[in-house]
Amino acid sequence: AANAEKVRANLARTAQLEGSLVGSPDTVTTPQAYVAPLREDMLRAVATPEGQTLTQARDLQNQRLAGTGSTLTRMQDSVALLDPGGRYTLASERSPLLLIVRNELALPIRVQMDIAAPDALNVGDVGVQEIPPAGTRQIQIPTHASTSERATVQIAMASSTGLPLSAPVTLEIYTNAYGKPLFWITVGAGTLLILLIIRRLWHRFR
Repeated sequence: AANAEKVRANLARTAQLEGSLVGSPDTVTTPQAYVAPLREDMLRAVATPEGQTLTQARDLQNQRLAGTGSTLTRMQDSVALLDPGGRYTLASERSPLLLIVRNELALPIRVQMDIAAPDALNVGDVGVQEIPPAGTRQIQIPTHASTSERATVQIAMASSTGLPLSAPVTLEIYTNAYGKPLFWITVGAGTLLILLIIRRLWHRFR
């Protein structure tokens, strides 16, 4: 029963992975063919080889299921966010958050972001993004900061079918957001400069 549950869980993970992969005439394989060895290993795991005792057959099943599970986990970890070092500085209150996603799989994969941020930092939704095979892609996430204080943001990534990919990344976001106070200071300084110019011209022509 335990092994049957593991098989069902691995089959579900395999189906989610296959559903998020993208096939095209330019790729070396198809999503179905790419994950086929995983399904074949799971079928072999539940089969009982002839000439073995029940204990031997169970041990072989456990080994094969563990191997399949490890392979699936490695494939999930092969699509990851590159951590910029835990600290990220935005140039202004509306500067986008730049993320780089690495895909080490042989096929393109569609991914989506789950971003948890405080109310002071409004983070936009970029939807589903396609990451090229054996490569990286930079993703610009629109942000709007209402304060210059530090904000802690956690970013998790999953496939378009909901399969978790790699580990979440936690960033400390710093921004040069001064908002309306900076705007009015700039307006005031500009107005004062104009008045000084007018005053100087007035005294000159008098």
